[in-house]
Amino acid sequence: MTGPTQFDPTIGGSAPAGVSPPDLPSAPEFERRVKFRRAQLIGVLALTVVPIVGAFGWLGPTVDSVSGFSESVSVHVEYPAVQRFKMRLPLRVEVTNTSQEAGLIEVELRSDYLTAFSDVAITPGPDRIDNDVYVFELGEVETLRTRVITLEMQAQHFGSHEGHVQWRLTDEAGTSIDIGTLEFTTIILP
Repeated sequence: MTGPTQFDPTIGGSAPAGVSPPDLPSAPEFERRVKFRRAQLIGVLALTVVPIVGAFGWLGPTVDSVSGFSESVSVHVEYPAVQRFKMRLPLRVEVTNTSQEAGLIEVELRSDYLTAFSDVAITPGPDRIDNDVYVFELGEVETLRTRVITLEMQAQHFGSHEGHVQWRLTDEAGTSIDIGTLEFTTIILP
């Protein structure tokens, strides 16, 4: 059997002794640069910044507070400013009678804020619900005494949610003597 005497790459096998394969062509020359599209650049920056922000605790749950005063009532609200999905945090409303006389105090909390949460436990419970407002009748509060309303809530809906607390001091006849409002915002993250 006779075969080819020179190496033929189209025929499988190995080259005979003393025959070397032909040289490969050289690679084309081009300028090597890393090019990012705008979306890729934003993605790389986000992947760099998010762990740094998380390390400082800026993405974790945070609690904030607001205080409001009227002529006869002082209200302090501690609320979750940033809360994670399915995490439970409290909302605490402290109402103090700062007038010279005892008075009946009523506190209202809008239900549109509470719909962002599930499994809401309220202590003490609301006395009634009027037109999507939870009404807490704290009764007669002596001068310089504080009553507390506590809500334990589990975050349910992502986004920014506005909360409103309104208070009213009335005399025994039911006439409003003093009214005030506080607003706060909770952001729920995934």
